[in-house]
Amino acid sequence: MTSAVETVRPEKPGAETGPVSPPAKGIPFYRRTNHRLISVLAVALFLILWEVSGRVGIVSPFFVSSPSGVVTAGIEYFQSGLVWTDMKISGLEFVIGYVLAVVVGIPLGLAMGWYKTLHAALSPFVDFLFSTPRVAFLPLLIVWMGVGIAPKVALVFIMAVLPLLMSVISGVKTVDKTLLSVGKLFGASQLTVFRTIVLPGSVPSIIAGLRVAVGTGLIGMVVGELYASSEGLGYRIVEAGQLFQTDRLFVAAIIVAIAGVLLSGALARLEKRLSAWRS
Repeated sequence: MTSAVETVRPEKPGAETGPVSPPAKGIPFYRRTNHRLISVLAVALFLILWEVSGRVGIVSPFFVSSPSGVVTAGIEYFQSGLVWTDMKISGLEFVIGYVLAVVVGIPLGLAMGWYKTLHAALSPFVDFLFSTPRVAFLPLLIVWMGVGIAPKVALVFIMAVLPLLMSVISGVKTVDKTLLSVGKLFGASQLTVFRTIVLPGSVPSIIAGLRVAVGTGLIGMVVGELYASSEGLGYRIVEAGQLFQTDRLFVAAIIVAIAGVLLSGALARLEKRLSAWRS
C-alpha cells in the first residue's frame, strides 16, 4: 500500500533542474582586462593633455616638447641611422656590466647569506658601498681606466651588483627555518639542504634583485655616458639638453625606458616559470 505522503529526496549536489543559460562572455573578459584598459586610458589621457597644453601655449615647447614633436624627432633619429650606433654602444656597456653583476652578485649573495662568517667579514664593505652614492665613483673610474668603455662598464657593474647582492642575501636569510630544521632532522647534508631548500626558496628574491639591478644598471649606463662618452643614448640625452632640444631628449630617454620595461617583463616571466618549477 502506497503511503499518502511521498518522501522527498534531496537533489544531488550539482544536479541540473533545468536549462542553464551560458555565462555572459563579456563579464569575464572585462574582469581580465579592466585594469589594463584603465592603464591604457590613463596613458592616452596624459598624452592628449600633454599635446593640447603645448598647442594652446600652456606649456612652452622650448622647455617641454609635445608627443607629436617627440614622434617627429624619433622618426628623424631613426632615419639618420645614429640610433643604431648609439643603441649598440649603450647596449654593449649595459650587457657587459650587468652580466658581470649577475656572475658576481648571485654566488656571492648566496654565500654571504649561508655562511655567517663570510657575511660578518664582508657586510661592512657591502653596507658602506650600498649607502654611498655610487655615481660619485665615476671620476675615479675615469682616472683609473681612461675614457673608453671600461669605466662605463665598471659603473654599470657597481650600480647593478649591490642591490642584487643585498636582495640575494635577504632571500637566503628569510628561507623558512622549519624547512631547514626538517632537512637537518632527516640527516640531509648542508649541500643537499642548500640545493633543495635554500636555493629554490631564494628564487623570488633573486629575480627581484635582478629586476632592480636592471633599473640601477641603466642609470649607471646613462650617467657614464653623460660624462665620459661622445656616443650612446646617454650622450644624446645630455647633448639634446644642452641644445634645448627636448624632443630629442625624450626620444633617447624613452628608448632607455622601453629597454628597462622589456627586460623587467622578461625577468617577471622567468620568475613565473621558476615558481611553477618550485611548486
